[in-house]
Amino acid sequence: MNLISRSRRCPLLPKARCFVSIIGTCNGTWNARLSWTVAALDWKANLVLAMFGRLTWPDGSPVANADIVADGAIAATDMRGYFQLQAPGDAQIMVHATDGRTCRVKLDAKPSQNDYSAIGDVQCRP
Repeated sequence: MNLISRSRRCPLLPKARCFVSIIGTCNGTWNARLSWTVAALDWKANLVLAMFGRLTWPDGSPVANADIVADGAIAATDMRGYFQLQAPGDAQIMVHATDGRTCRVKLDAKPSQNDYSAIGDVQCRP
C-alpha cells in the first residue's frame, strides 16, 4: 500500500458551498462540509493504520491501564498492557502509566493485507 502525496489548487467562488470527500483505502470515509467565503482550499491526507500491540516495561511486565497519546489520536492499555490505536505507522506515542511513570515510544508499524497491523510487544522505557 503506497500513499502518494498530491497537491491540487482549486479556485472557489466567494460564498460558495464546498463539499470535500476523502475516501480511505481501508473501508473508511471522511466527509466535511464547508460553507464560507474562501479563495482556495488546501488539505493534506496522511495514511493512518489501525494497529494493536502490547506495551511492556523493560522487565516484561505489562504497562497496565495506561493512557496513550499520539498526534491526533488517543488510546489506553488494558490490565494486560494491550492497546489498539489508529495513527500513522511511525507515530511517536506518549504513555502515562497509573503509577506516574511516563515514556515516549516511536512505533514502526507497517501496512498489512488486513485492515489492521499487529505490532506485537512494544517496550516502554521510562
